Amino acid sequence: MTPTQGVEWLYSDLEQDYRALSHVAATASFVFHCAGVVSKTTRSFAANVEMTRNVVRALDESSARLILLSSVRVYGSHGVALVDDVAGALVALAMNPNARGSTFNVSQCCSLQELVAVVQKTLNIYRPVSMVPMWLSRMAARIGDVLPAFPFTSSRLNALTCSWQYSGVRLEEIRGWTFPVALADRISQIVQEWYR
Repeated sequence: MTPTQGVEWLYSDLEQDYRALSHVAATASFVFHCAGVVSKTTRSFAANVEMTRNVVRALDESSARLILLSSVRVYGSHGVALVDDVAGALVALAMNPNARGSTFNVSQCCSLQELVAVVQKTLNIYRPVSMVPMWLSRMAARIGDVLPAFPFTSSRLNALTCSWQYSGVRLEEIRGWTFPVALADRISQIVQEWYR
């Protein structure tokens, strides 16, 4: 059986019409709301609010549980989420009644130093890593901000030194759910694919 066999596709404009979803929700156990517009404009904000409002409206006459999915992209962050991890977490949360009304992060984090160590190990490179002082990095980045051809800018420095972390501890506690593959192993797999 292929992934699309047994799947009925329904096309609807959630911003304009919720009736098609209402018919589906009448017999559904769960509704996963993953639709959204990722941009920082008044128009996209209004569209996201209206879509979510219509999804909730469509569930008014239904006993289906709503699972709302968002992403760090709404905060302007460009993180990557692996589909298998997100899908597994969503199913685990949907099946657990203790997850009702709660917010969870599907997140694995590592520092830049840990990332470099995994890449070195995967590529069998064993060299000491030199650290550049932050003040020097900031000066170089400021030069890059004014020179169009310079590859190192303040925005790139901020991305490299970002220390934001989204803890997934509550997600693991609520269901005993863990990521199927550890972050270090995921990074190693990606590096191996790049260098095939």
